[in-house]
Parts: sequence; C-alpha cells; structure tokens
Amino acid sequence: IDGLKLWKAVKSLRQDQVKLINLEKSLSANSENLEDDRIVYRIDQELFDFMVGDNVSDMQIRSENSTAEVVNATEMEKVANQMARVLNHLGAQVLIKSTGAESQKEACKVYYFRKSDEGILILDFLGRHYDCKIIFKSDENPQTDIKIILGEKFLQ
Repeated sequence: IDGLKLWKAVKSLRQDQVKLINLEKSLSANSENLEDDRIVYRIDQELFDFMVGDNVSDMQIRSENSTAEVVNATEMEKVANQMARVLNHLGAQVLIKSTGAESQKEACKVYYFRKSDEGILILDFLGRHYDCKIIFKSDENPQTDIKIILGEKFLQ
C-alpha cells in the first residue's frame, strides 16, 4: 500500500516541483577507481545533507515537533548516526545519540513516555518501516518524546 501511495504521489507531481540532482557532477560525490577499473562515487554525507535539506521531510511528522534519542546497541559503529540522519530528514528532532552499555539482540525498540504521544506519526513510521516494537514506559520527566534502541537484528 505504501508503494501505491508513493506511486500516486509521484505521478501527481508537476515538473516544476521536482528537483533532480546529479551526484556525479556535484561537489558531494568524489569518484574513486577500484582495482578492477570500476569507478565508484563516495558521497560526502554532510554536503549531501546540505544539498537535499528539507526536500525529503514529511511535513506531518515535522509538524508534530517530536524529539528523539537514538541508542546504538549493536557492535557496529555509527548506527545511531545513520538513524539520526533518517529521522532528521523526516522531520523529527534527534537530540541525543548514544551507545548502549550492552548490545541488544532485537532489531528495534521504541519507547514513548506519555500516553498523549501514543499516536504520533514517527511511531507508526518506525513500526512499519523498521519493524520496531513500540513500548509505552511511563516517565514524568523524559529527556525526549521517544527513545529508539537499535539492536543487532536491525543490521540484518
């Protein structure tokens, strides 16, 4: 169903609403020759984020003004950073990125701390697209609206 929604949305765009970016010719991509003579492009994430900006945000998620903490509970580095980029592009505000004290086996757990946040769109997005388990955990003074813990199965 999400694919169908995306297809309908893309079909309804006018040409003046579409911005094409050729990364091969932009400053955000650097070409590199491999040993087998293939050319690959390495993308500078900061420049890419600057170029793309808010063009990929979800205005409904952005309007909810949700804040998030992302915890990397895997053995791999920078997993929280990558998820934070996705969430920031969508419109959530990632305030905290950290590494868990121990690794978790599950793919993803998302805690929300106020019953009033039960229906926020970012929870639905994380549940549908990343198979996150959504869990209510009462906290009268949370640092963020949601806390996302990324485990080993998230990488598979």
